[in-house]
Amino acid sequence: MKTSDFYKRVMNSSYVFDKAKWSKLSERKQRKKWNKDIEVSVQYGAGLLTVRAYSESKKDASDLAAAVGQTVAGEGW
Repeated sequence: MKTSDFYKRVMNSSYVFDKAKWSKLSERKQRKKWNKDIEVSVQYGAGLLTVRAYSESKKDASDLAAAVGQTVAGEGW
């Protein structure tokens, strides 16, 4: 979930969330911010994926988490 390819897939998703906070950053700073804003864990044996997203608004964090989760499920990550 920390790769540039995964980041680009989430950014190109149809989900609406604040993408501007990453757009003006260098690739290195984008990754650093992305890693602070997204936390993903897997519970092995249970098939449970937990996505935590942090943002300034609850709705934006929820939409971002949904975009990450859908990208994982839909893109086969």
